[in-house]
Amino acid sequence: MFANKTEKRKAMTSNHLFCLDIDHIQDYIFNTNRLKTIAGASSIIDRLNNTETVNELKEYGFNDDPKSSDDFIYYAVRSEIG
Repeated sequence: MFANKTEKRKAMTSNHLFCLDIDHIQDYIFNTNRLKTIAGASSIIDRLNNTETVNELKEYGFNDDPKSSDDFIYYAVRSEIG
C-alpha cells in the first residue's frame, strides 16, 4: 500500500477520513429471489465489514478493534424498510 517506510510513517501521523459504503445493496437483494445469491452477497459484505475494513484501518495504526480507539469516530446508518 505504501511506497516506502517514510510514506507510511507520514500517513500514520496525519489525520484521515475513511468513508466506507456499499451502494444499492437493498435494491440488489430485493430484486432477486435466489437465496444462494443473497447469502453470497451477505457473506461478501460481512467479510468486508469484519476483515477487510479492519485490516485497512490497521495499516493506519488502529488496533484490532478500531472502534475502541479514542481517535476513531464510528457512524453507521441503517436504512429502515417500509
